[in-house]
Amino acid sequence: MFRHFCFFLAFLLVQSVLTAQQDCAFLRVSLATDGWVACDNAVCRIRLCNEGGQAANNARVEIPLPATLGFVSSSLPSFLFNNRVIFNLGTLAAGDCLDFSMTLAVDCGVEPGEAICLVAKATPRLCPSAAPGWDGSDLQVYARCYAPDSIAFVVQNQGAGAMSVATSYIITEDHLMREIGPIPEIDPSGVDSLVIPVHLPTGKTYTFQTMQTPGHPFPQPISVSIEGCGGPPQSRGYLLQYPQHSGDVHSDTYCDAVSAGIMGADKTGFPLGYGAEHWIDRATVLDYRIRFQNTGATTVQTVTLVDTLSDWLDLSTFRAGAASHLYTFSIQNHVLTVVFPAAQLPPAAVNEPASRGFFTFHIGVLPGTPAGTVLENTALVRLDAQPYVPSDTTRHRVGANFITTRVLEPNNNGRLSVQLSPNPMSTSARFVFSGTEAQESILVQLFDPAGRLVRSLETRAGALVLEREQLAAGFYLFRCQSRSGAVLAGKIVVGQ
Repeated sequence: MFRHFCFFLAFLLVQSVLTAQQDCAFLRVSLATDGWVACDNAVCRIRLCNEGGQAANNARVEIPLPATLGFVSSSLPSFLFNNRVIFNLGTLAAGDCLDFSMTLAVDCGVEPGEAICLVAKATPRLCPSAAPGWDGSDLQVYARCYAPDSIAFVVQNQGAGAMSVATSYIITEDHLMREIGPIPEIDPSGVDSLVIPVHLPTGKTYTFQTMQTPGHPFPQPISVSIEGCGGPPQSRGYLLQYPQHSGDVHSDTYCDAVSAGIMGADKTGFPLGYGAEHWIDRATVLDYRIRFQNTGATTVQTVTLVDTLSDWLDLSTFRAGAASHLYTFSIQNHVLTVVFPAAQLPPAAVNEPASRGFFTFHIGVLPGTPAGTVLENTALVRLDAQPYVPSDTTRHRVGANFITTRVLEPNNNGRLSVQLSPNPMSTSARFVFSGTEAQESILVQLFDPAGRLVRSLETRAGALVLEREQLAAGFYLFRCQSRSGAVLAGKIVVGQ
């Protein structure tokens, strides 16, 4: 365990709203491992930083353990309560960071490719703040598996104010849109949460996505996935395509797939991105991990990492994360240099687990990055005075509306289906319904990407025509519901 001041560069601000928050503590946490291997121990590294202007009293980190992980030990005093590892860390001065670790046993029953996620939550929480146009609401989303009956996505407003506008949500099943719907204006002074179920899950990956209301000081999109609920994982790898962010700026979620073993130098960017092109939204925060290993014959004293960051990455959002060893870092002309001055890596042949190390960092994409821009990064790893060795090259493509367009009819059992054409539309599109409830009164609602209801139509004849009228170009989400309760949803694109 070691305590040290974070190396903040003058131009690296957490968020502009925090520069005015000099009278409170502001805790950020980061956690990571160098990977999960079944029937093996994993050392999880945690970094807690106070980025506020005042000391944080009674600093605390809680880490709920999933069923696939068991607690072994920790480098700082901790206790286990209700399967949560809890660290009471005392006072953390302004600008100070604390690094510690815990060792976890990975269940022998997990198979390569299965995803394991770990969440760390820090307190005290967000101090009172204000931002232009922000209503004070603060949405957070949690997923609960109630197999075999359902998954519950719980949306909570844990802010100080009611939502001033409704938002919308999307649920994907693996890589296909399953349903959409509105999130009404949740008021924390009344009922502060909304439960959105997925009935009869089948072990696939279900991902819930929404966004904060306009003006929120941390507008990173909310995206929460659950895998393997309702049965063994039917499809693996989809969870890592999506960001994992509950909306809580004081928590961090680390997800990785179980592997058969860990060795060598590589670099990974989480989320991996959607589909073969690795699509991400430009509002996504990327979590990069660089791994290294001593495969030589003698102990390595110093490790140096050099990473030339893409010009499309926003340096003002850079945040150094958890790492295996004490490090220093600097950024100059988009070149990140990280030095582990006392790594002391033994040869893998002598002590394989101790021969490995890693470094993580978080960074966002520049807001004006054009759609289609490719972000590629390759790190260089140097052990002592040996030649630099390149890592893998990470790849992401920036875009929007990239989730596969398809209408899904969850749990309708033939009650309601729709054919929509053309899609994309130019001046109009026709909805034609079929199924046992197709001749009932069907409500069709159209939402813009911010979740605002922009059109509401009703039909009794099994079909309707959506006229473009004043609809701007872009994508919209539609939701159809019969009077008897059958629901289907999808996406429609309005062309230029």
